[in-house]
Amino acid sequence: MTEINENFYCTADLYDKSGMKTEYKYLTFVEIESTGKTKRYTALSDDTVVGNVQWYVPWRKYCYNSLNGVIYDASCLADVQDFLNQLMQEHKSKKEAQDDTGESYCTKCNKDIGTCECEFKNDAHANRCTRRRSTQ
Repeated sequence: MTEINENFYCTADLYDKSGMKTEYKYLTFVEIESTGKTKRYTALSDDTVVGNVQWYVPWRKYCYNSLNGVIYDASCLADVQDFLNQLMQEHKSKKEAQDDTGESYCTKCNKDIGTCECEFKNDAHANRCTRRRSTQ
């Protein structure tokens, strides 16, 4: 974070290039991987890793995985929730844009049919796949 003086910090450092807030009072979320569809973040507190955020396929949403023994108060949990909500909003926006392209995807694992690796690689898999339709 860019320190301006002992009491104020540059707010531009609180947000990443996509406009998501990544720095909070005690937590900072740093992107460590992007697959194009989803991202992985590590959560830091005073430069110590306290957890990570990643897409959890069974729930089809971003989730926070805390390291053992890390304790949070209500404000820290609210910061985690805010960050997860931002990621989900970004993911939904991307997905809505993809839905307009007419690409095929698996409704089980939400991957393109060509890259789907779920257990439905047979006729049952074809029944779980659908064609994205334009919303226009």
